[in-house]
Amino acid sequence: MNDQYSSGASNAAGIAALLIGALVVLAITIGILAIIAYFVSENYKAIPQQYRKMEPGKVWLMLIPMFFCVNDSEAAVKTAMRRTPAAS
Repeated sequence: MNDQYSSGASNAAGIAALLIGALVVLAITIGILAIIAYFVSENYKAIPQQYRKMEPGKVWLMLIPMFFCVNDSEAAVKTAMRRTPAAS
């Protein structure tokens, strides 16, 4: 019996090609993000220290997925707590 699901070699080759393509896209994406992080870091270095919200080296944390969403919300909570007077 020769049905359409019997050719395991062609399925394996297709899966390998798909994985290689996904890895290439991932490498290109990380490369683009690294270039953006470099440019942002260079611009942060031009800002005087007293006006910076973060150090230029922390810009590289942008490469970690969802880091800035968590980091920004944590900073917003801390800022709100500083502005709210303590209940006595």
